[in-house]
Amino acid sequence: MTVKIGMIGAGGMARHHLKGLQNIALAEVVSVYDVNREGAESMASLTGARVSDSVDDLLDPETIDAVFICAPQFAREGLEEMAASRGIHLFVEKPLGLELQSVQRKEQAIRESGVIHSVGYCLRYYDTVQQAKEYLKD
Repeated sequence: MTVKIGMIGAGGMARHHLKGLQNIALAEVVSVYDVNREGAESMASLTGARVSDSVDDLLDPETIDAVFICAPQFAREGLEEMAASRGIHLFVEKPLGLELQSVQRKEQAIRESGVIHSVGYCLRYYDTVQQAKEYLKD
């Protein structure tokens, strides 16, 4: 089964993730949205994806299974909650938020939705981070 993916944001990080997604046979980027339409069109042309007119248009569970949210933190208030409430799985570029209350709200909405989700904190998998976490647990 192919996973149909929407991309919110068409900047450097989104393009980085797009390159990785293009190497996954069962992943298909089907729509792109960015406030800079020209950037969205440029990125969409790399995959044959359509350019969405709005976030609301892109976050349609009839057309996508998952979304990569790569917009800057200040420009994505509510996007995670909106995707989760629509049953769309999500990957969010770091950080999830800049204020604890906002992050807690997002966490609650995502957990209650039951969607698969991840935040791009890639360093958490380093053995040194795991060692530090073990050292600091008490």
